Amino acid sequence: MKIFLKKHAWGLWLWLIIFLVSSNGLYSFNIDRNDFYIFSNGAGLSNLQISEGRLEPRFNPDVTTYRVNLSFYTFSVTLTPTSIERNARIFIQGQEIRNGASTKKIFLYPGQNEVAVDVRNPDGTQRTYQIFFTRNAPAGNVTVNMRWDLPECDRNSDFFDEDACAAATRDDDGDGVPNFLDFCPGTPPGTPVDEFGCPIEPVVDSDGDEVPDDLDQCPDTPAGEPVDENGCSPSQKDTDGDGVTDDKDQCPNTPAGETVDANGCSPSQKDSDGDGVTDDKDQCPNTPAGETVDANGCSPSQKDTDGDGVTDDKDQCPNTPEGETVDANGCSPSQKDSDGDGVTDDKDQCPNTPAGETVDANGCSPSQKDTDGDGVTDVKDQCPNTPEGETVDANGCSPSQKDSDGDGVTDDKDQCPNTPAGTTVDENGCPLPDSDGDGVPDIIDQCPDTPAGEAVDANGCAPSQKDTDEDGVTDDKDLCPNTPSGAEVDENGCSKDQIDTDGDGIPDYLDQCPDTPEGQEVDENGCAPSQKDSDNDGVTDDKDQCPDTPEDQEVDENGCAPSQKDSDNDGVTDDVDQCPDTPAGTEVDENGCAPSQKDSDNDGVTDDKDQCPDTPVGQEVDENGCAPSQKDSDNDGVTDDKDQCPDTPEGEEVDENGCSKDQIDTDQDGIPDYLDQCPDSPAGAEVDENGCSKDQIDTDEDGIPDYLDQCPGTPEGEQVDENGCAPSQKDTDNDGVTDDMDLCPDTPEGAEVDENGCALSQKDTDNDGVTDDMDLCPDTPEGAEVDENGCALSQKDTDKDGVTDDKDLCPNTPEGEEVDEYGCSVNELEPTIVVDFEDFAMIEVPWGTLFDQIGLPTEVQVTTEDGLTFTFPIIWSPIGYDPYQSGPYILEGVIQLPNSWEPQFDRIPSITVLVLPKDPPLDLILSNDFFNQTNMNTPILVGEFTVIDPIDDIHTIELAPGVADNDLFSIIDGQLYWNNTDLAPGKNIFTIIVTVTDRDGNVITKEFTITRNLTELLQEMEIPNTFTPDGDGINDDWGIPLLEMFNSVRMHIYERGGLRVFFTNKPTDRWDGTYMGKPLPIDTYYYVIEVDDNKESRKGILNLLRRN
Repeated sequence: MKIFLKKHAWGLWLWLIIFLVSSNGLYSFNIDRNDFYIFSNGAGLSNLQISEGRLEPRFNPDVTTYRVNLSFYTFSVTLTPTSIERNARIFIQGQEIRNGASTKKIFLYPGQNEVAVDVRNPDGTQRTYQIFFTRNAPAGNVTVNMRWDLPECDRNSDFFDEDACAAATRDDDGDGVPNFLDFCPGTPPGTPVDEFGCPIEPVVDSDGDEVPDDLDQCPDTPAGEPVDENGCSPSQKDTDGDGVTDDKDQCPNTPAGETVDANGCSPSQKDSDGDGVTDDKDQCPNTPAGETVDANGCSPSQKDTDGDGVTDDKDQCPNTPEGETVDANGCSPSQKDSDGDGVTDDKDQCPNTPAGETVDANGCSPSQKDTDGDGVTDVKDQCPNTPEGETVDANGCSPSQKDSDGDGVTDDKDQCPNTPAGTTVDENGCPLPDSDGDGVPDIIDQCPDTPAGEAVDANGCAPSQKDTDEDGVTDDKDLCPNTPSGAEVDENGCSKDQIDTDGDGIPDYLDQCPDTPEGQEVDENGCAPSQKDSDNDGVTDDKDQCPDTPEDQEVDENGCAPSQKDSDNDGVTDDVDQCPDTPAGTEVDENGCAPSQKDSDNDGVTDDKDQCPDTPVGQEVDENGCAPSQKDSDNDGVTDDKDQCPDTPEGEEVDENGCSKDQIDTDQDGIPDYLDQCPDSPAGAEVDENGCSKDQIDTDEDGIPDYLDQCPGTPEGEQVDENGCAPSQKDTDNDGVTDDMDLCPDTPEGAEVDENGCALSQKDTDNDGVTDDMDLCPDTPEGAEVDENGCALSQKDTDKDGVTDDKDLCPNTPEGEEVDEYGCSVNELEPTIVVDFEDFAMIEVPWGTLFDQIGLPTEVQVTTEDGLTFTFPIIWSPIGYDPYQSGPYILEGVIQLPNSWEPQFDRIPSITVLVLPKDPPLDLILSNDFFNQTNMNTPILVGEFTVIDPIDDIHTIELAPGVADNDLFSIIDGQLYWNNTDLAPGKNIFTIIVTVTDRDGNVITKEFTITRNLTELLQEMEIPNTFTPDGDGINDDWGIPLLEMFNSVRMHIYERGGLRVFFTNKPTDRWDGTYMGKPLPIDTYYYVIEVDDNKESRKGILNLLRRN
């Protein structure tokens, strides 16, 4: 067996006992909840269900008050209560209901309806639950048919219920509207009412346009003008909102925001030039009548498409390239062909080609070209390629192109221009003679111009005419007759390989040394050593002892540069040898320097003698090259330059100054510092073994040396005199009290004193100016005047009447008489006349100062008729004083006079109290600036205001009237509420302006931004699940007015098969139960609502009902 026990939140214990029997298998159990017994210690419900709406808050057995918001069309509800105690009795509206059963319909009045549920336990305990059902007013214009059919009133209906019918049809005020529809339940008899039972006001039509004033949006319509359903005539309307009334508006549908003229026409509605393009789009506003225009309203006479300065209507070349110059016809040279030769003018090098002639790419025909530039056009030129510069005849031929006598020699070369035809001529065009007279006819004379007298061979050639080796030099001049064939020769007939001027065996063209002395051997370049300088050092090789001198280095007469010499034979060439005269055999460094030649640290001691090789720059050194910073003469680890103790004994530890403890004697008194108890002994002073002179020994450290100190044990920190004595060590007046404790330092000798060293003759305990030894009144109040005995008036009663002299207005009262509080006889017959009193200066107090905090005077000085003045108490009245309102207040007082004194004032005692103005509040804070929209008609709490005011906590917080969104909100008890009456569709950001007024009238104003959250609204709003489109005017269509709060809504309705029968994206649209204009049958349909604002959707069932 297992026992389960659970305690519920509302204080109930639930027991679940399960018996398990296990043998060889598993068992399952069906457990009925009716088998459970819930034990309770009080009456109450475990559950409460309602047929319509939703309980707010959710049901909890310990919560006894609930609210339910319903639509207007929810006329009744049923309740199903379940008690915690199964034997409890449940009563609803006085009728007993079985536990777990539903009530009959409870008909609801418009507005709030209270339903009470009483639960009574057998043990006498009971609990009552209250449910407030609110039927909200219908949204928009609603028509209600008073003949609403109720199945409870139909005797043929299964739902017939005479009592329910009576309840539903009750009409308590007899206005013809049943209570469940009556929004005005107490209508006087005979009063006409509307469909909601509310009195109908008489119809008023002030302007006589047959539209009642309550519907008339234009209340002052001129007589006789026709009006629309809103009572507006054309002269009162501006349908398109352009500022011109409809009766004058020639353009009635002006788009919103456009500027119009006096006729109500905007540029988008006018076509001023009548070209078919409205002014707002017309780029050419003054088109001549009748011309065709493009989409921009421009005709060809107004356009210059190619921007060449010629309008399109005159432009014969419409696509002129940008930037080209055009003629009056709009044509540029690149668009014209003036001579019609097929080449545009910009490329035509021959602009006037005759018609019909063929031209080349430059627009030139043969009649226009002179290809060879000889001045004769190609068409006439019989010699087309005349060489440049030659003179031609009319046919374009030059002498080099003509052979006038036909002898094969052109005229320019023909020395015999008229050779008879057929005659053989020479290259000059002349017949062959023996021109040279050498005896060999010209025709066979191979040398026709033999100089006269020269011998010739068989060919008629003299030596001067022959060149046997064919080197171009005639034999008579050829010094090298056997020149190889093809070799170039000089004027002597010698080739370069045959010329060797200096006879060194190297032809001149290869001989780099052409003047080699005879007999000297040369190299392949024809140079002897005396002619060469191989290393270009200026010394010929025959004399150069250093043949490979590096380039650009200076050398001596032997051709040696410093880099090739080692003058001191130290193994380092002279060019890098910084020590040129190194003694023979001495080792040197890379610079050629021996230690005896170097001083690496520049201290004046050569390295070979320098025992301190790295002496710092500028330091003086000894003969060993050591500076003080490099030496430690006493071997104490501190170099001599820093060693303040140069002769430290060997082995002793030293400080950073090179001093051992026995060497440190700062004050030079002969005692080392570590033993010296007086480190600053004056120079020359004698000291003891501790290093202290007598002026330095001050055992009590009071600043007086011991040899002068008369008070050697002075406490630490006390000041002393020149004898080293502190007040605590002296008793100057010998009264037994040391000076530091002696408040009376000059006590007379022998007088007794108190602990402060004071005798009675030195004390004045009450500070009245009379010493205690003479003071008969030792406790005189502070500040009071006293007599020689130290007594003030308040301490004396001269006439012994029981009233001290300071208050005794009757100082000589006879002994034994009864007196009042002012010391005057109560039996005194003669009154004292008071004729005046002192006036008081105004008092200023901060705002909020309470009456008893003002600091009003408590006494007043009065004057009697005989000129005497007295002081009496005065009591002030708080009447009229308001600490929370700044400004002046005149307070009246009453002077407390003795009984026998008679006031004869000419005014009432008063004082002015000025309450200073209060500083205004510093700030106003709202605890929350957003709220969740609900579908309830009750106001929604947004947040609570807090006024930041360090002076006061009482303020008036109000919404500034008529500004921003203030009309949508309310402030109640310092809390901001969303009124929830105006839905403000499509708006979720609101601005409010709040004023705070304090009790002094200061006002501050602050603006707040409030955000409405619609996230949960769709899921929480109440959506009707039934409507009856039967044409009776009641619930004939279905819609959800609250959807107007969203910006983007889509509403779908589907029939059972999934066909969508209705769709809208307008929240105000309602479904009339038809599809494609035809009524749909009674059935269950399904709605889907989608809200884009928060990406939410909701689905539900919709019942379409009709009466039979």
